[in-house]
Amino acid sequence: MIPCSSKSKILDLLLFLENLFATNSRFQPVAGDIGVLYLEHLSAETLDVAKSHTSWMNFKDNSLFQDIAKVPFTFAFVKSISSLEEYH
Repeated sequence: MIPCSSKSKILDLLLFLENLFATNSRFQPVAGDIGVLYLEHLSAETLDVAKSHTSWMNFKDNSLFQDIAKVPFTFAFVKSISSLEEYH
């Protein structure tokens, strides 16, 4: 658990963790498991806003993210949930 209240810090942490899981086989979850759970009441909305506003963010080359499949907030190892009931 990493408590964090700033949306920008949350997104930074999620990008870091996604990259860590994607590039290091030691951290990749076993089939059926989830790498990282992002639990926040508005987690899905936060990620939707981030996906739609990548041109405002300071990435090395924003032209890479014009294709929605390449948006950095389309996670393979992070699952957003808004309540613990969604996890169970």
